[in-house]
Amino acid sequence: MENLYEKTRAEEIGEVISGFCEKYLDEALNGFALALLTCVQKNRRINIFHGKKEQWAAAIVYVIARLNFLFDKENKHHITPAMLCDYFSVQKEQTVNKAEQIIKKCGILLADKKYTGKEIISLFKFYKTKVGFVVPKSSLDYRIKNIEMLDKEEAEKLRRCVQERRKTEEQKLREKLIRKAEKNKQRHKGQIDLFTW
Repeated sequence: MENLYEKTRAEEIGEVISGFCEKYLDEALNGFALALLTCVQKNRRINIFHGKKEQWAAAIVYVIARLNFLFDKENKHHITPAMLCDYFSVQKEQTVNKAEQIIKKCGILLADKKYTGKEIISLFKFYKTKVGFVVPKSSLDYRIKNIEMLDKEEAEKLRRCVQERRKTEEQKLREKLIRKAEKNKQRHKGQIDLFTW
C-alpha cells in the first residue's frame, strides 16, 4: 500500500515539474527532471511526503538547472532561481537546501549522464594528445587526428602528478621563506649585538 502512495505522490510532483518544463524548458530537460524524481522517490533516505509537492518539484528542477547551467544567461533555456521559486510559490532558501539534500543523498556529480545534456557533458571530457598534452574536448577542432581519450587510470596519474608538483612548489616556497628568515635573523643579530654591549 505504501508503494501505491509513493507512486501517487511522485506522479503529483512529476505533473508539477512537467508543467514548469513545458512552459520554460524543453522535453529533454523535463526527462532529466523526471529521471531525478524517480531517483529521489527510490532513495530510502529521502521522504517525499515531508514538505509540499511544489517544494520537491522546485528543488528537483533547481538541481537539473545547476547541472545544465540553466542559471547562465548565455543558456538558451536560461532561468533564474527567482523565476523558479515564483512559479512554484516557494522560498529560495528552502529550495536550495532541499536541492543540496538531493545532490548529497543521491550522490549526484557534475556531468552525470542521467541528468545532463551532451553539450554540457562534453565540457567535462578531456583528451590526451600523442605528445602528452591534456586538453578539454570542447577546445579541439574536429579535424585533429590521433588523440586518445584520457581514461580513469591516466586521469588519476594526472591528478597525482599535479598534487606532487603542488607539494614540490610548496616545499620550495617553504625553504625560500626559511632561508629569508635566517638571513633576516643574521642581519638583525648584528644590529642587536651593537645595542647589547
